Amino acid sequence: IEKLEEERKKLEEDREKIKELEEELKEREKEVEEKEKKIKDLEKKLKKKEEEIARKEKALEEKKKYIERMRKHLESLL
Repeated sequence: IEKLEEERKKLEEDREKIKELEEELKEREKEVEEKEKKIKDLEKKLKKKEEEIARKEKALEEKKKYIERMRKHLESLL
């Protein structure tokens, strides 16, 4: 009977450990989900910044072309 009591007690302790580990696992899964969400948000921000840079580069090229045309036009007037 003592052995059975000891085994029962050990089983109960094991159950508690399992519960604790399951809770820890849930917490870590939640942390992973939060970090994945942050990564996705950062990727979206990065993509927007890249698109903004591309637009600005294109606008700069257009301005350079315009300036060059105006320079040639002014030179032709001289």
